[in-house]
Amino acid sequence: MADLRFERKKDFLNKYGELVKALGLRFFFISREDLIRLTLMQKAKRTYVSEERAMFFVKEYLKDPLNYFNTIKSEYSYSLQRHVIKRSIYYLALHYPFFTAVYKAIHEEAPSFFVSYRTARDYLFNDYYDRRIKLKTSKRT
Repeated sequence: MADLRFERKKDFLNKYGELVKALGLRFFFISREDLIRLTLMQKAKRTYVSEERAMFFVKEYLKDPLNYFNTIKSEYSYSLQRHVIKRSIYYLALHYPFFTAVYKAIHEEAPSFFVSYRTARDYLFNDYYDRRIKLKTSKRT
């Protein structure tokens, strides 16, 4: 799971950099918050969820499709699970085996990164805050 988080962060930062380059000089007239939101609207390379977790989503949905989405509280989790289930069922309808259908669903291009603004902001500033925390703790010892 940590590898997927690292991969998602790396891909988000690459998309952010591509957006900044594409904007050119207009970059200076757009706030960082708007740049983060624009990047979040970009398509992601894949859905950043493990095969095991995605199979769990689909199996649970197939057990009780009418009540499955009533138990999900987070908006991002809801949209992620909805995307994985929808794409998996599409591939199952094309007569792919279960594992192959789920695998194809999570490895195709995703409509977004399925992360919150706060998480995306942390991707950009995480190194800065990590260094500050390390400096504070090293001064105390």
